Amino acid sequence: MTDTPIDRISERYLDELIVLNPTVATHIGIEGYDDKYPDYSPAGYEEQAELARRTVAAAEATETPTLREQAAKDALLERLGLEVEALDAGLWQHQVNAIASVAPEIRHVFDLMPTETDEHWAKLTEAMERPDL
Repeated sequence: MTDTPIDRISERYLDELIVLNPTVATHIGIEGYDDKYPDYSPAGYEEQAELARRTVAAAEATETPTLREQAAKDALLERLGLEVEALDAGLWQHQVNAIASVAPEIRHVFDLMPTETDEHWAKLTEAMERPDL
């Protein structure tokens, strides 16, 4: 792993995103977030949009002297730019389908949780019994 300004911006974005949207951590294999869920309210989505906007602004202001750094910056700006557009358009409000909406996202987290040990099963059971879902 390299340690350039654009890499640090990307890492900071991921660190902050998984706090706001822990299901991302589970989907990409970061342990310790399986029993946590994002704020699915309008305020929760706005927090994610604001994080993306701040990250875009930081990336746009960052010099990228090498081709690798420029490619990383371009990829980050493209992905987060689309994320901001989708959030600003309110697409999250229209997630009523069987594949890409809140309910399947939560079920998918359960599918990805480890089940090898009794402790894993206890954590899975605890997550399923949470009253705030």
